[in-house]
Amino acid sequence: MIYENSKYSVNWADLEEKLATPSVRMMVFCNPHNPIGYAWSEEEVKRIAELCAKHQVLLISDEIHGDLVLTDEDITPAFTTKFNLYKH
Repeated sequence: MIYENSKYSVNWADLEEKLATPSVRMMVFCNPHNPIGYAWSEEEVKRIAELCAKHQVLLISDEIHGDLVLTDEDITPAFTTKFNLYKH
């Protein structure tokens, strides 16, 4: 995550670089993000899943605090995205 203009966002280039590292085999994804309580958009969840699949990284999604979102947005559980991990 990067913090710019009073807002957090994903540094996509940095994330992909880390996922492409051969020793990286798993990503633990907190949704909503801990500690900032950010509810990931469907597009962001899908993009993270696609990057993990591209680099053969197992995606584990921790959504236990989905009821504690600090915004008016609902969370998008990773398993509900329209991305089919089995097509890769």
